[in-house]
Amino acid sequence: MRGIALNIGCGKDVREGFINIDYVALENINLVVDLNKELPFLDNRVDYIVCRNVLEHLYNIKYF
Repeated sequence: MRGIALNIGCGKDVREGFINIDYVALENINLVVDLNKELPFLDNRVDYIVCRNVLEHLYNIKYF
């Protein structure tokens, strides 16, 4: 069983079974967040991330 799955910067690519996140409140977006700030999830609590065409929009990428 898959745990928490994020679809970050999804735009109109809303996926079932994911928390769909974008900067703009488009239809069916679950969470509107400025991706240049921290996401509202606890560390080590997300199991799967889809992140397409997003990195070029970020100005401060943290490395781990």
